[in-house]
Amino acid sequence: YGFTSSNYRGSGPRCVNIDPENLWYYKPQECGGLENVQSMNINITAAEYVDGYIYMAATDGYLYVGQQGSWSSCRCAGYYGDTAAEIRDMAFNYQDGALYALDAVNNLYTVDLISAELTKVANVTVTNPATSFYEKKKLTMLAIDDYGNFYVVNRGTFPDAFLYRFTLDDIVDGKITDLPPVVNERTGRLGFYTAYGSLAWDHDRDILYMSGSAFADKDSTSTLVTIDPET
Repeated sequence: YGFTSSNYRGSGPRCVNIDPENLWYYKPQECGGLENVQSMNINITAAEYVDGYIYMAATDGYLYVGQQGSWSSCRCAGYYGDTAAEIRDMAFNYQDGALYALDAVNNLYTVDLISAELTKVANVTVTNPATSFYEKKKLTMLAIDDYGNFYVVNRGTFPDAFLYRFTLDDIVDGKITDLPPVVNERTGRLGFYTAYGSLAWDHDRDILYMSGSAFADKDSTSTLVTIDPET
């Protein structure tokens, strides 16, 4: 499942059901593998499933919670705008039973599952082999595997977007400083526009998915890919 506000395969903010095995697109009238399931009256920037509920961050600075399957009937759980910049992605850590959120300026938070209160865990700075430009070192996506490895992607386009990995043990005094990419060379870069998108870890099949925009696509449509977390 995912959220979008684009006008491809539908219009306006909505929840969609994605079938990775059968996802394809030729033109609006010829496509498959994605179903619009519910319209939303809010723009969702990040979401995560936790024990039958979906926790959602919206562009209005609020966190919402809804039952799986009833996304549009979600309820406001709390305001995060006074604590964090726009939340770009969220992921649940099965190692410590905590929900984590990544904001637009590289801050990592835990999200209280009852009050929706955010508690800052760390600020993450990364290196970028392709550029020293600060904007290309901002992180935009977050996923956590079964072993507590955190995966993030920086904001960038080909050739300056990279995959990074860390654990909570890497945090020192509330910081992770100068984290290198998983592959610290230009051949390890990701060929997609990653300013907006999402990472998701398939806990049943151990697959890392990323949604982003295809850099070579003339329509800049969103693309779903898998990423080898080692290479």
